[in-house]
Amino acid sequence: MDTLPFKIPVGIEYTGLVRLERPFVVVEFGKWSWRKMTKQIKEVCIPINELVSVEFITRMLETRLDLRLRSMKTAGEIPCSRPGLVQLQFAQREREAARELAAFLSAAIAEQRLEQLESEMHRLEE
Repeated sequence: MDTLPFKIPVGIEYTGLVRLERPFVVVEFGKWSWRKMTKQIKEVCIPINELVSVEFITRMLETRLDLRLRSMKTAGEIPCSRPGLVQLQFAQREREAARELAAFLSAAIAEQRLEQLESEMHRLEE
């Protein structure tokens, strides 16, 4: 999967790129002013096993991914609208790619949960 451009909808406008580098979701971002992008670009690697859920939200003029995290520390320096919630907003032309990213991450979360349950069952059987 290639990188997807996004905005973070909190007060100051942040823009960036998100990509998958298994086992991480890599988020690169910087502040955007009406003049230019700031020179301070930050990168945060979110381990997929730190995701609680991924929600793909699409409305008439909005396409967004809500990433719920196990810990506020996981978000690092990513601006969050609420503790443990990273919201990435995408342009309409990126809608299908954002949907694919959400589906992939949801499947990865389900796969990890299944592995945890299987591991617990094996422990109980012993």
